Amino acid sequence: MTAVSKPCGVSEPIHFYTKSGPYFKLSNFAPFGFELDGKYWPTVEHFFQVQKFKDAAHRERIRDAPTPKGARELGQTRKIRSVQIGRSRAMR
Repeated sequence: MTAVSKPCGVSEPIHFYTKSGPYFKLSNFAPFGFELDGKYWPTVEHFFQVQKFKDAAHRERIRDAPTPKGARELGQTRKIRSVQIGRSRAMR
């Protein structure tokens, strides 16, 4: 059996979900906002959750959520946009 080498000498998984961990900066919840198309996004999680919806008012509620956890919760409260329904019908 051939041994599989780890990329870049990494021998353990990188965990980035704990705020106190060394890799938290890689998390969607990391507090690094950015501007895109004239809108400010507090975290990547805010941006990610908004992509699920067409309703402009709900998208703004998610973008304005005070925390990434709040953005995630709002992103899990409604049906995902109808584009996905069209995709599943096309795959039949």
